[in-house]
Amino acid sequence: MSGEDKTRVVTVEGQDLRENKSMEGKDLETVITAKEQRSVENSLALSRYVSQENGLGFYFIKEQ
Repeated sequence: MSGEDKTRVVTVEGQDLRENKSMEGKDLETVITAKEQRSVENSLALSRYVSQENGLGFYFIKEQ
């Protein structure tokens, strides 16, 4: 990531999938690339959302 802000347009269906409350309390597996892993590890942010090329993404929280 170049450090620039990016905007992603998502469909209503994609947003509903991200916000699906029926998934709460269930295990969810997300596959991330080595590049995304390095981005998280090298980020100064303690938490943030990372968009993925497939239209999904993940939210991370670094433990202190």
